[in-house]
Amino acid sequence: MKNNGFMLALLAVLCTRSALAFGLAEDRSIIGGTIVKGPNDWIIGGDLVPETDPVLKSTVAVTSGNSLCTGSLIAKDIVVTAAHCVSNATEMSVVFTRDLAKSGVSAEVLGAIINPNYDPFGSKDNSDIAVLQIKGTLPRGYTSAAIMPTKTKLNNGQVVKLAGFGISNAFTHVGAGVLRKVNVNVRDSAFSRSEVTLDQTRGKGACHGDSGGPAFVITKTGQLQLWGVTSRGAPDDTADDCAHGAVYTKINSHRSFISKAMAQLRR
Repeated sequence: MKNNGFMLALLAVLCTRSALAFGLAEDRSIIGGTIVKGPNDWIIGGDLVPETDPVLKSTVAVTSGNSLCTGSLIAKDIVVTAAHCVSNATEMSVVFTRDLAKSGVSAEVLGAIINPNYDPFGSKDNSDIAVLQIKGTLPRGYTSAAIMPTKTKLNNGQVVKLAGFGISNAFTHVGAGVLRKVNVNVRDSAFSRSEVTLDQTRGKGACHGDSGGPAFVITKTGQLQLWGVTSRGAPDDTADDCAHGAVYTKINSHRSFISKAMAQLRR
């Protein structure tokens, strides 16, 4: 790992859901959420989060050229993100930071495996998930996320927590590169076998730049458990304003793929 300075020009790839149908990646980011660190004018009505916030411990930026996604640490050398975020692994980096405009710690991506069932043209069960292996040791304060137990079920209306490095305004496309979090509600826990939709009609949720980012459940004791990976907007025929819904890939539906990918990357 090495220390790098990052410019604000490192912005999200701003592609619509309809563009995704033609094979272009759609990146998504947190809208109306709580800023993790940065000036108050980055977000409306947000509160600064303490540096000890557990969201910070496992959420990372995933960069490739001028594109920006988000990922989650699930092991000391493994990051899970969206399949559509993965390009040539040699051009990708995982960055440990709260603000890409400031100094961060960058880790080389040694390898990446996309779920072989990934379907960018599908409307359901897209398998939009990938596994990255990173080089080096984790920076101080970072650790892998706890995964939601397989027997735990999501319910419609349940509050879940999202996080990401994307834009904070879907119309002006500003704010990318600063880590934010927000709570939203589950819209359809049975959207498909391996996906869940979340409600973003209250002006909060995921948008450009947050692809691959985490969705957590909050336990009764306040612990965060990772269950989802940001995939795409929903429904397919809505405007590209991040104000309707979002589709999240369920990690537990891809446990076998993740285990095999980790073993293959570590050989």
